Amino acid sequence: MATHNKFILFIGMTIFLLALLLGLAFNAAASYTDLEGMSFWGSPEGTSFDSTLDTDGELGSLRCPVIMAADETKTVSITVHNPKNFAIQPSLQATLSDPTLWDNALRDKHAISLQPGEKKTFSWQVNGEKNLVFNRVILVRVFLFQSPYHPPSLTRHCGILVTEVGNLSGNQLVSLVTIISLGGMLLGILLWYNNIPRRTRRDNRGLSIMASLMGLTAVTILTNLLGWMVGAGMLLILTLLLFLAIMETLFIRYA
Repeated sequence: MATHNKFILFIGMTIFLLALLLGLAFNAAASYTDLEGMSFWGSPEGTSFDSTLDTDGELGSLRCPVIMAADETKTVSITVHNPKNFAIQPSLQATLSDPTLWDNALRDKHAISLQPGEKKTFSWQVNGEKNLVFNRVILVRVFLFQSPYHPPSLTRHCGILVTEVGNLSGNQLVSLVTIISLGGMLLGILLWYNNIPRRTRRDNRGLSIMASLMGLTAVTILTNLLGWMVGAGMLLILTLLLFLAIMETLFIRYA
């Protein structure tokens, strides 16, 4: 292979790896912030919670922004569904992180009424300064109670990363990271594809791994944006394993 082609391959792989690392950092930060939210319960909800209790209502996914700026106010929301053929009156409580309170938990609890088959969406405002804890995250947990007299039996949670990058909003930062990461990976793949021998393009192991990593990164970003924490975590682990595979390929090629 010509020296020029080897240099282009090196540049292409460097661009690809830097873009991949950016995507990995974003997905890892989003997954870790959600994991932090797992420990946010408040008291006495954390000790009284009992998932074995019968609950007539159902909780949907808790929809939260992945990242927001410190000066932003965003909305978190959740849908409650009544799958029964009779009306129900559960209680819904949102617990938002608040550093001014002794347990860092601000509670908003009220009774709701749902007719058979009805769905209602409830929302709350979070602020990058008012609800910030540990200097970097906002934590949210929602509980559903069978009635005002029952302990909580269903819950959903999320974590929101609060950061400042210039004057960018959270949505702008997510868009910028996504474009740079996926765009850089695509550029790296194209440089690699156009500078390897034609006869090896179809069965080139490195090219296949690069394409798979780009696809996994895109799906993981989407999964994080949708709030599917478990799926995002599994995809992140798979991405890391493929990353190790491509590093092995590079070591074999250039060792």
